[in-house]
Amino acid sequence: PVVVNSINQILDFYTKGNNIDQLEVWEKYIKNIGLEKDINVDGVKAVVSNIKFKEAIDTVKNQGDSQEALQKFITIFNAAGTTPAVKKDAALNASAIALGIGSLFQALDYSVKAIDLMRPAELRSNRSNISAVMDSLLQNAHVDKATIIADRINQRVCRNGESYNLDNYIRMSYLIKGTDFAMSSIQKYSNCYNRSKQQELYVNLLNDLAFYEGLKGLSSYEDNFKSLALGSLYSDKVMEAHFQKPEQDYETLVKRSIASSSNRFRQKWRAGKERQKISDKVKTFMSLEINGYINDNKFDENAFQSVFFGVIEKLQILDERVRQWTVNMNLMQKQQSVASLIRAYDHFLKEIGSIQVPGQPQDYVEAVMSEVNGVKSQVTGERDSLIKELNKLKKQSSNPAANTRLPDSLSLIPVDVDSL
Repeated sequence: PVVVNSINQILDFYTKGNNIDQLEVWEKYIKNIGLEKDINVDGVKAVVSNIKFKEAIDTVKNQGDSQEALQKFITIFNAAGTTPAVKKDAALNASAIALGIGSLFQALDYSVKAIDLMRPAELRSNRSNISAVMDSLLQNAHVDKATIIADRINQRVCRNGESYNLDNYIRMSYLIKGTDFAMSSIQKYSNCYNRSKQQELYVNLLNDLAFYEGLKGLSSYEDNFKSLALGSLYSDKVMEAHFQKPEQDYETLVKRSIASSSNRFRQKWRAGKERQKISDKVKTFMSLEINGYINDNKFDENAFQSVFFGVIEKLQILDERVRQWTVNMNLMQKQQSVASLIRAYDHFLKEIGSIQVPGQPQDYVEAVMSEVNGVKSQVTGERDSLIKELNKLKKQSSNPAANTRLPDSLSLIPVDVDSL
């Protein structure tokens, strides 16, 4: 007991002094004289690993991400006496530093090591660190390497009934590996998501497929998306792709899509709902005012630029959307929609007429108004073009032979008015 007490006092002295070298010497001595059962050698090991961990953290603080700091954490991880908790933190730090210095595969290696030492709750709390490595792998087109992390997460978290967000992995896997790989990934990691979230992933995939590959890409996956109860959305995407870029090779697919959605879309058009939405959007725009740029009776250039060009951008978006929506309307519907757009232009021109530049020198005022008048001239020209377009539509509608009914083959274009 006297020897044990003496050794404990010595260990306590070196622990307080953070003397790693002496602690390691005494750890070996304790083993050699067979006192492991009487003295807490594991406690000595834990103290040593904690001191080394703090030193490694100090290195990062002083040097940032560096090879020296990385090596210190790797040494701590590999040391026989490192406790699991410190080993896990060392692996996480090694992974982050390796990523910071561009050693991508080393970052992957230590991410996996850290994952293997974490409980599900710890994995979720450290999601940002793990995702950073996975995202970097994906950005460098290393889907197979990123899959190693995804598989580990699936095994450690999702198979135990816990959720985990792998959305970016699945989306990037589509962009790099294609639709088949992404679909299989959603299925493979289905335990990480509830049913509603899985369906959302398939919807996102369908949107990406339509956006990046158009009719050609969509044509290969008709049965897949219909089997997922996404047939209606699939048909909508086919028609959107068709109107953006018609391709004769896919005419049969387009006709099938039209047939599957015709009643729903025809009823919408006949009820005038889409025209009403356009009118509502124009009314919303016309509530915008060019104000709030005069502070303490002085013209505020930054506030003016934000408000003025913000309203211009809204008008441009409105113009673009209305033109998209009216492409396949009948003549009467087009007239009503173009007339609404003209009202929006008139409103904007009226707002321009109310602009003032108080509290500034005359040359400054002239410079601002010159810019404003330049915009006014351009907008006036666009408004006048719309008036000519409206008059042309009125002449066409006065022709008894004009088709005042929306043709069945064109009555189905999906309208996304709520995206404005």
